[in-house]
Amino acid sequence: MNSVPLASTRARREMLSTSLQDLPPCFSAPMSGDCSGHRPDIPLRNSFLSQLRRSTRGPALAVDVGANDGAWSYWLRTLANRHAPWHPLNIVMFDPQKRVAGHLQRLAAASNVTFLQVAAWTRGTLQQPEVLNFFSTASSKQSSLSFGDGQGARKIRVAQAVPAIDLAAWLAREASTHSLLMLKIDVEGTEYQLLPHLLARGALCLPTHLIIEWHLNYLPPDRRLAALALRLSLNSTLRNGCASPPIIVHEEDWHNNRWKSVPGLTALVAAHNTERQPREARPKSVEYPVT
Repeated sequence: MNSVPLASTRARREMLSTSLQDLPPCFSAPMSGDCSGHRPDIPLRNSFLSQLRRSTRGPALAVDVGANDGAWSYWLRTLANRHAPWHPLNIVMFDPQKRVAGHLQRLAAASNVTFLQVAAWTRGTLQQPEVLNFFSTASSKQSSLSFGDGQGARKIRVAQAVPAIDLAAWLAREASTHSLLMLKIDVEGTEYQLLPHLLARGALCLPTHLIIEWHLNYLPPDRRLAALALRLSLNSTLRNGCASPPIIVHEEDWHNNRWKSVPGLTALVAAHNTERQPREARPKSVEYPVT
């Protein structure tokens, strides 16, 4: 008896959804004017929400790798509930920190979000995780698997063993059941180890939307040139390597990525400079640093 009205209601919702306009790029931004310079993640988030509320396919997935206080996931859930209420969205937060676990568990329960207290890595499963050292500052706002080399965030206060899983394998399994996938990676320097693994496994071709926060200055000097090459080549690598490359934005706060030397970069600039130089000033050869 109720199947006809239900079907009719569903059809009306689908017709309404497909006719909805895009949300403005800086919709709900915390600042006025153009937000794309300071918060490039906001236009991408709104692009994802616009596609979500017009979608007539299966559920969507948002993955918050490096959730910290969970604010990004909480705000995404709030906006999705307001502007795409009929479209299922699964949100998963990754963060291994014990100090924020209680807060994230409460947020997950209250906001219909899934919380995984594990680090995203290149090995391990939820059933048999890899155990790694994880380093935090006193405030826990800067925490990473990569701080053990003494570089990166200052004033390391806490070191702890945490479980870690293979993010590429997890994404491959989850992406198959979702129509849209937004992946946010903010892992305080570990992105330079995680992203090559995701590339090699094809996992960066799975998202429709991709946000990466970069932390070049967190690396020791001898690793910065290769890390900078990864950042500069990533867009073209995904564009040429993925059948449907994701929409990608890069968050590059100046204090995380500027004003520290990149050994070997000056020699490369000189070798590839198109301005004609005096013969005696031209480099005889270029020694590419071992990276």
